Amino acid sequence: LSINAIVVLILAITILGLGIAFIRGQFGALQEQFSTVSAEVKADLEKKIKDSGELVAFLQSEVDVDLGTKKRVNFAILNAETRPVCFVSWIKCTGALSAGAAGCPAMFVGGPGVTTKWISMPPPKTIRSSSVEAYPMDIQIQGAKADSYFVELTVLKKNSADDTEAAACDPTDAAASISQTDGTPDTSKWDVLPIKQFIINLK
Repeated sequence: LSINAIVVLILAITILGLGIAFIRGQFGALQEQFSTVSAEVKADLEKKIKDSGELVAFLQSEVDVDLGTKKRVNFAILNAETRPVCFVSWIKCTGALSAGAAGCPAMFVGGPGVTTKWISMPPPKTIRSSSVEAYPMDIQIQGAKADSYFVELTVLKKNSADDTEAAACDPTDAAASISQTDGTPDTSKWDVLPIKQFIINLK
């Protein structure tokens, strides 16, 4: 190869490498954006928890969702303990405005290790002492009729007397923290925080 051809080849490889690095960085930033809560939303949630004294808080108690379209809802959990503790969140549909409890068979219960058609829940996480952690919850409903659905968010706190065990978010324990049959929590290992209710208005 001539010197010119070698120079052109080196430049082409360099530009290609820079392009790949740029695209990877953009996708990484986008993925992080969709998996975390913005600083502004987190600040609003922290303020709501501080003002209300609640352990779990939403910014809104009702959300409008278009069929098949993803909608993000954010919530926050306060660890009021003096030690780090593992928290697990579960979601359950309790009924529909038009059909009662039988109105939401597509999404009865969901949490760690459970795939639902309606709501994607965040993984279990250890929260530092006296800290608030904000979480994204993505709603995307398929195959359901337009209605208002009543939903409960249950947050469980590890209740082990051992500090290390209480802080450990074991995936197997988290997945078994609530019965996938009827949504009953395992109170031998987990304490149940006050249940939060909200409404999904499906358009």
